[in-house]
Amino acid sequence: MRISREYKFFGKVQGVGFRFHVKNRAEELGVDGFVQNLNDGSVLVHMQGEEKNLQKLFDFCYNGIQYAQIERAEEVPARNEEARGFAIRRRVV
Repeated sequence: MRISREYKFFGKVQGVGFRFHVKNRAEELGVDGFVQNLNDGSVLVHMQGEEKNLQKLFDFCYNGIQYAQIERAEEVPARNEEARGFAIRRRVV
């Protein structure tokens, strides 16, 4: 069953290749969605797919990116939009 989840990651997550690595891993797992830097210094990851693959992507985001230093992650209400593929979105200004 396809589900949606959305997380904000806090810590040293901008300027370390976080978005690039998340996009590559999401594509490997067949997860749709996007990753986006936010103005508060966090990174938002919206993911859609099978629950087991979403968990794998979350685990990768939290522990698998060498130069990122995650302080915490918060699940936020997932937006109701259908994603096709996985994108790096521009920062919201």
